[in-house]
Amino acid sequence: MGGIEGGRVALLDIDYHCGNGSQDIFYDSADVLTISLHADPNHQYPYFTGYADETGSGSGLGYHRNFPLPPGTDDAAYLQTLDEALTLIRNYNPQYLVLSFGADIFAGDPLGDFAITTEGFAAIGQRVAGLGLPTLIVMEGGYNTEALGQNTCAFVGKFEKVKR
Repeated sequence: MGGIEGGRVALLDIDYHCGNGSQDIFYDSADVLTISLHADPNHQYPYFTGYADETGSGSGLGYHRNFPLPPGTDDAAYLQTLDEALTLIRNYNPQYLVLSFGADIFAGDPLGDFAITTEGFAAIGQRVAGLGLPTLIVMEGGYNTEALGQNTCAFVGKFEKVKR
C-alpha cells in the first residue's frame, strides 16, 4: 500500500538529469512513489542509472518509475510522457507531492538537449498543479540564466496560493 505517517507521498522529478538520489533513497521502499522524467542515460549523465527497467526492488518493487527521454524532446512529447507519469501519481492517490523542478529541460539550456519552451513550462505547471495536491517544489537545475526566471515563473505561476 505504501505511505508514511501523515499520508502517502509521491515524488516527481522533472529535472533534466535522472533523479538518482531519490531513486537510491526509496528504491527498496514502498513508502514513497518516485517518478523521474529525464534525459536518456544511454547518452547523458548519470550513465549508470535512470533506465526504464528500474522499477524498485524488495518492498519497493513497482514504486519507482523512470521515463528516459531522447535528445530533442519537445513540448508535445514531454507533455505526453508527463501525462503518463501523472496518471501513475493519481492511481497511487497520495496526500502530498514533492516536486524536483529543473529548468534545465529548457530548449536553450547549455547542459541539456531538450526543446522545452517557456510555454511548455506553463503547460507542465498547469498539469502538475492540476493534481490538486499540497506540493513542495524543490528547485534543481537550470543554467540558462537569461531564461531561468521567466521559465520558473511560467511553471510556478500555475499553482494557486494556499488558502488559509
